[in-house]
Amino acid sequence: MKIRTRRRRLPGTRRVAEKTPQGVLLRTHRAVRSKTRLMAALDTNVVVRLMTGDDPRQTARAKKLLKSESCSVAPSVLMECEWVLRAAYGMDAALIAQLFRRLLELEQLAPQSPALTERVLDAFEAGMDFADALHALQTPEGESFATFDAALVKRAARAGLRSVVRAG
Repeated sequence: MKIRTRRRRLPGTRRVAEKTPQGVLLRTHRAVRSKTRLMAALDTNVVVRLMTGDDPRQTARAKKLLKSESCSVAPSVLMECEWVLRAAYGMDAALIAQLFRRLLELEQLAPQSPALTERVLDAFEAGMDFADALHALQTPEGESFATFDAALVKRAARAGLRSVVRAG
């Protein structure tokens, strides 16, 4: 009877299955580490600190991060920031849009989806709710975004989003 033992992998290695004429062979390969650092994706709390400066220590850390490496921000993070700035800081849509535009002009910061982010900001400035604009604009080309919210359909039409329709 043959007893199988499991060997422990060394740190920095990975198991790879390779097809061979004899069947599937599992081999251990050394993982190659990239010498280039990836872009840092920012969380809502970092973005809010950059825009409000309300916590001096965290604001300084956020600015230091932005100066030290390239960063990105996801549309969903901007959506959460809009909610925080509106609900917790009492900011209106015009000021929030202005802050977002200034933020996205920073050399070290890039939106993860530039075209989507631009279109969402345009719709937001035209009177749509940021989250509604994001959801509607993520709808694939040729599909409609159905809602029971009649006011949303009207705001979307004013913002030029014809794909938002009344459900039912």
